[in-house]
Amino acid sequence: MLGIFPFLLGFSAPDWLFLRIYGKNGTVHERSLGLWEWCESNSCHRNPSVGNEVVEDWFIIVVILQTLALLVYLVSLTMAILQNFAKIRWIRTLRVLKLRELLHRDSETPEDLGFIAGFLSFVGILLFTFMTADVVSHHAYYSWGFAMAFTGASIPVITGVLMCKAHVPVHMPAPQQAEPRVIHMLNPPEAAAGGSRRSDRQRGRHIDRPLMS
Repeated sequence: MLGIFPFLLGFSAPDWLFLRIYGKNGTVHERSLGLWEWCESNSCHRNPSVGNEVVEDWFIIVVILQTLALLVYLVSLTMAILQNFAKIRWIRTLRVLKLRELLHRDSETPEDLGFIAGFLSFVGILLFTFMTADVVSHHAYYSWGFAMAFTGASIPVITGVLMCKAHVPVHMPAPQQAEPRVIHMLNPPEAAAGGSRRSDRQRGRHIDRPLMS
């Protein structure tokens, strides 16, 4: 949940894009653009998208995605705080069973919501990057607010991917069984028959000796 801090900085920053415009008389105008306001000559003004004025549709989509990401981020942060710091007795008194399950210590819902928030923010950042690529290639560059938003979106996404990796079951190959060793042994009836034959022969020898003498 550490990603919420850079995300909030990027969300409220007036410096996502920094522009330097050169006039005909050699004058230089510097502007910075954020989600909610733009600044020029040390004075900032409200972004036209807030006043419902005519702006490009893609920028409104970026603002909507970042706002949705913020709401999901806050829900994720609230659940993480309750999950780790609320007393278990208080959680058990909740009437909604599903809520008790979500706030259980073993539940990964806060991490999942953080991943969704980071993903939404990433989509908005990629759209902003794609639509401003032309301007950046000439006389503008991405500023610290954009970097903070990018960092705030990256942390939960990377964390979510690592958690998925950690929970993937590892398939161990089955141990190869050793080939059975075949030991040839006489069957009990055959062994008994062989023993009786030997004893008969020995008896015959003992009997024949006195007769010959």
